[in-house]
Amino acid sequence: MARETTSKNIEGITDLVVVAPIREGFIEAYENVTYETRLRIVAEALHNVRVSAREHEETAPYSDTTERILTLLDFRIGVLDRNLFEVVGEQGLKARRFLYLAATFDGAFEPYMRLIWRPLGVFLDLLLCNCEGYITAGDNSFEKYIAWVRGAQVDSATFYATTGLTVRDQIYLRELERLQRLLPPPHADAAIARLTMPDPEALSKIDRGNPASSNPAEIMAARKANALALEALNVLYRLADYYPPDTLALPGDKGEGRFLLRAAQNLLAGWNSKLL
Repeated sequence: MARETTSKNIEGITDLVVVAPIREGFIEAYENVTYETRLRIVAEALHNVRVSAREHEETAPYSDTTERILTLLDFRIGVLDRNLFEVVGEQGLKARRFLYLAATFDGAFEPYMRLIWRPLGVFLDLLLCNCEGYITAGDNSFEKYIAWVRGAQVDSATFYATTGLTVRDQIYLRELERLQRLLPPPHADAAIARLTMPDPEALSKIDRGNPASSNPAEIMAARKANALALEALNVLYRLADYYPPDTLALPGDKGEGRFLLRAAQNLLAGWNSKLL
């Protein structure tokens, strides 16, 4: 009987490592590329969108999905392609490429997996649909989805976390430090006494502004939010050739364009394009 794979935990911080074989052959889309190539392209695109939002913009009108779930500390996804093989029937050893996912989160495994299933699942579907046998989060029950994760999960021999601080702790302490630096002592003390952990989506809503307001700052914020939304939408639109709409799907298939559509809707949650 095979030993059950489990996640390591230290001071309430848990790790998750998943390794899954990437589908072979070429995607059914406008672009004649392999599943591995599509995985690399979309992963790099999402990374660049996140870097631009975090490092080059002073406002954040659209909260990151990973921030909204308030439990994910860090994660990485990539391709393993160095001398990796698997046994394939009578063919014996066969070279394969695998996707790896490594994440660190606070809390127990199953509550975190429910957050992965909804709402982070829309982004994982966009990436992991390139893996063989992947059970999509957006089209399946939690029981089916977690069964696939368990089947692809691998053990960590050693797991290390620098601190037991949760995501909520870090957000609260970041805001606490900001108040201490921004305000003089008497005012800072009062603001700190009233401080609670800010909600990422509530802060993003403020940054989105209001174009219908008479306040110039609100109008400018709304214009900036629209500009950033269109920039992100442009990046995602360039991926449309790799994720064809339902009209190109094979008989009995739903088409993979739905993965890109769901990711775009999630990434730009709160954006009202009618206010352009």
